Amino acid sequence: SWDGWGSSGSSDTGIQWEYLHSAFGIVRITAASGTTATATVISYIPSQVVAAANGSYKCAKYAWNNVNGYPGTVVYYQERLYFAASKAYPQTIWASRTGDYKDFGKHTPIQDDDRIQRTYAGRQVNEIRHIIDVGSLMVLTSSGEYVIKGDQNNTLTPSSFTFNSQGNNSSSNVPPIAVANIALFIQEKGSVVRDLAYSYDVDGYQGTDLTIL
Repeated sequence: SWDGWGSSGSSDTGIQWEYLHSAFGIVRITAASGTTATATVISYIPSQVVAAANGSYKCAKYAWNNVNGYPGTVVYYQERLYFAASKAYPQTIWASRTGDYKDFGKHTPIQDDDRIQRTYAGRQVNEIRHIIDVGSLMVLTSSGEYVIKGDQNNTLTPSSFTFNSQGNNSSSNVPPIAVANIALFIQEKGSVVRDLAYSYDVDGYQGTDLTIL
């Protein structure tokens, strides 16, 4: 790429940059012994860490595995595939890159279509039970309901992803359903059925008890 006013000719000013790599690669480890491992390359590995003389001491494990567990809920939203709530990370949401459900990579610096990873930070552990598309991305947890808000167009990006509380009614593990942008879910202990729908009066989501005694 060219950084300057022109793109060719001796009178042009600027610098021509050549892209080398993203500074990291992805491999799937197939065997390990001591401090060495055999792996299958998933994405390009920079030459600086290839061969025995350039061995790297830095690595990052998969977010999901037999030790940390796997996500407990999943949904498609705004051309991304969203996962949430593994055993080790019950308050974390992961989202793929826009338009590519299998790609959870990112650039440096970060771009709007890169993967999203966000952990809810509250005063207590608030386990995510479900994520559901009701026109907005709704998160039902062990102690309340949250809508995820993005930028001014409500597009969710790595830099525009905020948890906004919509209530304090805990959700059970029974999967909710969406009917005409209204979420129907069962509260903790399974004795109360509630809905959750957008209200123009409060510019937010409100719910009612639908239980028939």
